[in-house]
Amino acid sequence: LYICDWYNPIKSHNQYSLRDPRRDRKSGRIWRITPKGSTPADPPKVAGASVDALLEILKSPHYRYRYWTRRELRERNPDRVKKALDRWVARLEKSDPRFRHHQTEALWVYRGIGRSNPALLAELVECEEHHARAAATRQLRYTEASPGLLKIAANDTNGLVRLEAAVAASYIGS
Repeated sequence: LYICDWYNPIKSHNQYSLRDPRRDRKSGRIWRITPKGSTPADPPKVAGASVDALLEILKSPHYRYRYWTRRELRERNPDRVKKALDRWVARLEKSDPRFRHHQTEALWVYRGIGRSNPALLAELVECEEHHARAAATRQLRYTEASPGLLKIAANDTNGLVRLEAAVAASYIGS
């Protein structure tokens, strides 16, 4: 967490000229706050990395790194990315505590490259993790998926999933 602290003795809402000598152009403080004992993470190489290396970054606990990775994958050849992504999804360990999270990241990559994985989508709509179900249900608005999946989501026990189903249903023409 970064905190920037800066004070100017005059108002900065353009009531005073930018050349006003009372403007403080030298003072200010920046703090970086980290938990005790932690060390900052080194960012992964994203630009120019191989598709397989980028897919592994999707397992990172750092949201920003996963965001950069999805953005980079959107710039790559969609067919190559889909082929590698299909292999990556098939190799995910079901025993991994973040298994559904990784599948959800894959779902977002498929959406970003304009491709789909209907089997993964169907699996996530009916999985045990409500956040993954909600994310998968959100994707239903962009796909020609079975109306049965939307019906399953609309009758989900979780309110967030039902909300996403209602919004996805609003994208259907009739």
